[in-house]
Amino acid sequence: MATILLTGLTSVLKAFDRNGWKGSFVSGEWKISNGGYDLWFELYYSGNVVAQCVDGRLISNFGLSDMEKTRMFNKILEIYEHLCVDV
Repeated sequence: MATILLTGLTSVLKAFDRNGWKGSFVSGEWKISNGGYDLWFELYYSGNVVAQCVDGRLISNFGLSDMEKTRMFNKILEIYEHLCVDV
């Protein structure tokens, strides 16, 4: 996968939060949508799943470098402080 740009990520996270973590929102290359059961949400970049939140834990096993994961997770945690990162 190519390098991800964080532009638009904050917008989709805030829109999702304002809507009670329900629905699907898009900003630029980013999309977020709620899941079911333990899958609280999935985060897509350019149509590819790049992260999931499972029972409050952020995970990413989708081909991103460690540096890209860290940058993305830090941005998510700026908005959703109550989540943790699965390492």
